[in-house]
Amino acid sequence: MAESGKKEILVKRIHGDYHHRHPARDVWFENMAVSFYHKPLAEIFGEIRSAGFMVTDFLEPKPRPSLEKIDADIYLLYSRTPLFMVFELQEGDTPPGALRG
Repeated sequence: MAESGKKEILVKRIHGDYHHRHPARDVWFENMAVSFYHKPLAEIFGEIRSAGFMVTDFLEPKPRPSLEKIDADIYLLYSRTPLFMVFELQEGDTPPGALRG
């Protein structure tokens, strides 16, 4: 597959049906098959709240600059679209300044 076709498929897969939960499969590091669910952020926050937790911190890490030398297209894509989300949660009531799910 041409490199531009690879990017097009990758962008379509990531930006596909954002507002609906759906199963997803991918291959990481060329040989590690992974399965997961895409969920809208509002659904994730709702599940956190329903479980009795509150979000005290939330990060969307960007790739390390060294990735640009390895794969510039992937670096650019994940510099614009987060691959992971990291939540810090606390059980109980919402303290001042916490993000409420």
